[in-house]
Amino acid sequence: MDSHDSCTSGNDGGISHEVRGGILRVVLTGSVSLTAATAYATLHQELWSANPGILWDLRAFDPSGISSQDVLNIPHAFAEVMALRPGGRSAVVVGKELDLVARVAIALYDDQENPVTVRSFLEKSAACDWLKSD
Repeated sequence: MDSHDSCTSGNDGGISHEVRGGILRVVLTGSVSLTAATAYATLHQELWSANPGILWDLRAFDPSGISSQDVLNIPHAFAEVMALRPGGRSAVVVGKELDLVARVAIALYDDQENPVTVRSFLEKSAACDWLKSD
């Protein structure tokens, strides 16, 4: 069953999701805080556990409100919902301006031996192909 939900968060920012073909797509638009993103993930935990593939679409995300400390805290902030998906995959789709930040956050996550494989992509199609592959 596919589902769709959205909420607003921060200044002109928002988070929405939809489930299609076994992939949960979470879209951050505008300025969204790390606290709002983790609260949204916690609120919708059942979707995280039910979908082994998650695509985080950050192409319309405004990172101006995210501090370097927030980047360092990303692995810890999402640990609870990631623990619901052992063996799952998360793809983070970003524009070129966020590519390095995404790769740093993923490297920090990988250092903590978490149960989900996370990769960043510049193209949504490549992310979807990776999520669907074995």
